[in-house]
Amino acid sequence: MEMKFRHFALFLILATGLFSQPPAYGARDFTARAVLDTSSITTGEAVRLNITVEGPALAKEPVMEEIDGLQIDFLGRSSSTSYINGEYLASINYSYEISGLKPGSYTLGPFEMKIKNQKITANSVTLQVNAGVNQRKAAPTIPEDSSPLGDKLFLEMELGKTWLYLGEKTPLKVRLYFSEITINELNYPVIDQPEFVLDPMNKPSQRKVIINDRSYEMVEFSTNLTPVKSGNFSLGPALINIAVLIKRQTRDPFFSSFKKYPIELKSNGLNLNILPLPTTGKPAGFSGGIGRFQIQVTGQPTEVLQGEPVTLKLKVTGNGNLQTIGPPSLASNQGLKVYDPQKKSPGEGETGQIHFEQVVIPTDPQVNKIGPFSLAYFDPYQGKYVKTTTPAIPVKVKPNPNFKAALFSDTTKERESFGKDLVFIKEGPGKILRRQDQLIYQKSFWWLQLIPMLGLIIALFYRSYQRTLYSDSLRSRAIRASNRAAKALAKVKAGITSKPENTLDELHLLMREYLGEKYRLTTAGITGDVVQKIVVYGVKPEALREIREFFDQYDYYRFTGNKISPDEAGKLWERVDSIIKSLDQTDGYGEKRSKNAGEERAI
Repeated sequence: MEMKFRHFALFLILATGLFSQPPAYGARDFTARAVLDTSSITTGEAVRLNITVEGPALAKEPVMEEIDGLQIDFLGRSSSTSYINGEYLASINYSYEISGLKPGSYTLGPFEMKIKNQKITANSVTLQVNAGVNQRKAAPTIPEDSSPLGDKLFLEMELGKTWLYLGEKTPLKVRLYFSEITINELNYPVIDQPEFVLDPMNKPSQRKVIINDRSYEMVEFSTNLTPVKSGNFSLGPALINIAVLIKRQTRDPFFSSFKKYPIELKSNGLNLNILPLPTTGKPAGFSGGIGRFQIQVTGQPTEVLQGEPVTLKLKVTGNGNLQTIGPPSLASNQGLKVYDPQKKSPGEGETGQIHFEQVVIPTDPQVNKIGPFSLAYFDPYQGKYVKTTTPAIPVKVKPNPNFKAALFSDTTKERESFGKDLVFIKEGPGKILRRQDQLIYQKSFWWLQLIPMLGLIIALFYRSYQRTLYSDSLRSRAIRASNRAAKALAKVKAGITSKPENTLDELHLLMREYLGEKYRLTTAGITGDVVQKIVVYGVKPEALREIREFFDQYDYYRFTGNKISPDEAGKLWERVDSIIKSLDQTDGYGEKRSKNAGEERAI
């Protein structure tokens, strides 16, 4: 019985020590990453490069080298600071615009920055610049029933080539043109065909273009297309859903009303000829790559003992099906024990490249190099198989007298000796203490054990409270929305007199964020029609009318170009304050209520 109690006491001490031990927080290291908006553009186009550094201090601007074929322009920087677990954390972002002047594959970086007395390096990125397609001098032919607004709004799909090899990756552009209209909502285009595989669409870019002496806003979506079947196929049309704003005539000239009309646009179609890969001339070590690639191989360490490993890092860059390509192959393994290469996950922001890691062990001291390495792929531009080779890595292998024992199991085993791992029995009892003098049997010791347990219970209750407060329930969202709106209203009120022109946009953003957070709505799409969605939460008819009038008043100032005076800005602020107070009085998180006739009339 005494032994059981002693074991239980020791277990309780260990468990209490684990719970009561304060967590160790290591010092935050600097992290730097470079990210391109897209890895493939055509000549004349531009892409944004963002280099972000996080750490205990702000970094200086990275060193940016000039590259023939690219134009690099610095757009600016932004920084922010915060405290996390009592530690100061700074974040700074440098933005660049990279314009493609010549076709080719370009590697930017790695980028070196200085932070106080130390240096930090961000990853490199690869940008593929493709030959540009001739710009249209006239508006493209618009298919019938593709756009109800004619040449004011149309969709165009463009592919660099009309014939491709099976598995060849090529850039695909979908462009939306609109003139003299306002677009309220815009979705990504959809092309759903089993004969082709599309990469995820890149972030769209927007710029102005002139077609037939007419100015258009062009939104361009880019991706890569890969055919998975050979034969003649028709690609498209691409479909895109948008919503345009049409001004409605009203009796009151000061308050214009706008109606949102959804439209589905169709692009032109493309006829493609997909060719199978030729069987003649196919090398035995074909990697499965289709495109144009380059390889780089490094090894560490380059001076080893016989039987010690050398780690090879193999990088493949270029334009093509990088994600499915195989690793470069080693020309000769004589005097080497070679392990299979392992594909490594790319670092954050690394585009246009793939990494492999391979371990080789020199087994012969006469080995003085590892390699060369080669990569066999199919070049669709030349229509034939190509092999690119990188030189061997020089190494120095020293003789190792323990090589066999280190690398292989020795057949001559040492005779086992028994008894050396046994502990002798004590001949003397050592220092003896009375039972009641031992710490584990004192009452004060056990009372002290309640302190960490009580702290743990309090921490668990506090964590549960925080989870509840920041959960996605309607009640929690309503509380968070009210708190954020109160802070934002105070900030807007302070600038009404000095900058009344900013009040309109700030209050509009405040209202959309408040309604979106409180009623779980998409912030970007909130207009005066939101009253039809929130009426089911028991909102008073007076508040619904106030909300609709606020959005109508915002549309008036936005689309007429009239400037708001300080007095009007103050009244508008009071209206928003009254709306939020009224909505805070409703629960906003109970069961949805059915619309009654009175509510329908109020709207």
